[in-house]
Amino acid sequence: MSWDNNSVNALIGEVTLANPFQFRYKTSDRARAWQQVAEGMVKKGYKVDCRAVRDRIHVLKDKVKAKNNVERAASGIAVEETEEELGIREAVERMMQEEEDIELAPKERGDEQKKKTEGEELRKRACETMGETRKRHQDEAGTSTTPKRQRNKGRDTLAFLDRKMELEQEMKREDLEKRREEQERQRAEEMERRREEEERRGAEEAIRQRRFELMQQQMLQQQQQALQQQQQQQQHNQQMQTMMMALIKSLEKQ
Repeated sequence: MSWDNNSVNALIGEVTLANPFQFRYKTSDRARAWQQVAEGMVKKGYKVDCRAVRDRIHVLKDKVKAKNNVERAASGIAVEETEEELGIREAVERMMQEEEDIELAPKERGDEQKKKTEGEELRKRACETMGETRKRHQDEAGTSTTPKRQRNKGRDTLAFLDRKMELEQEMKREDLEKRREEQERQRAEEMERRREEEERRGAEEAIRQRRFELMQQQMLQQQQQALQQQQQQQQHNQQMQTMMMALIKSLEKQ
């Protein structure tokens, strides 16, 4: 179907009511919410299906992202919009923010819990011998074993040193991995910054080019107006000259 402001406003109303973005991507709950949106649009007389309304929202999101990029490139200068267009844009931005929040929340919680668990385990291992670590794991799993024989003090010392070396190597590996991840994050941020800078420069160049074209058009119009005024003045002078010649001839005849 052909979308206009009326149909888009109706769509945003249905999306706000069903709120599919409160559910994670590719879940049955989100699919049911989109179906509810489509049914609501059909009841209002629009010939659409679930895919059509979902695709239209994606188009609106892309347009909003493009406008935001233009504004950032133009140093915060707002894109000219009607009140109705501004209302649509703000509604779509709220949808985008809610979708981003719902998708990032589980991952952030999982990462924080994983880091916390790993940190606690490393702290415990640093203070234990290998036998104590094994015994703690067995206790945490609800099982216990009785050593078949008592190890002598020398072997325990060697085992402790071996375990300490393993832990140090493991911590070094984890430290290197964290550094690598940090470097990758910094590279990604730098690439994103450069991309945004290129977009900003492109937008600025487009604005400068547009201003130059407008100036050329204004200069051309001014030149045309000056030429027209010059032609009109010449025509006026010729008319005055003709009238003077006719007057002189008339006087000579008298």
